[in-house]
Amino acid sequence: MTRRNRKRGLFDRTSGASIPLTVTLAGDTFQLRDYVITLSLEAMSRSLTGQETDRIMEVTTLLRREYPECWKTGTHGDPCPGIVRACTTLMSLITRPGVRTRDKEIKDLKRWMEYGRKL
Repeated sequence: MTRRNRKRGLFDRTSGASIPLTVTLAGDTFQLRDYVITLSLEAMSRSLTGQETDRIMEVTTLLRREYPECWKTGTHGDPCPGIVRACTTLMSLITRPGVRTRDKEIKDLKRWMEYGRKL
């Protein structure tokens, strides 16, 4: 199985999986669902800070360490799909392009309108 197929299989099995409310990380209870949702909403309106990015890396590393069985092919047990989904969601916040400002959106729209008028 190629790496691409393994990755697609990993994402396919997390489709629609709910992120667990809490997980145990380093012996403490961690509010995973709240953390993922709050950070995702924040990232929609602004770029992440360096501290937030570092915390994402820390949380995903701890999740991979605490729940190693979740990344094995063929594992479908609860809560694995939700944990994998949380990690992929968090990592996508780091790798996605920066948020466009409202001014850039307006300038882009005006440029397209001018282009349309010229046609």
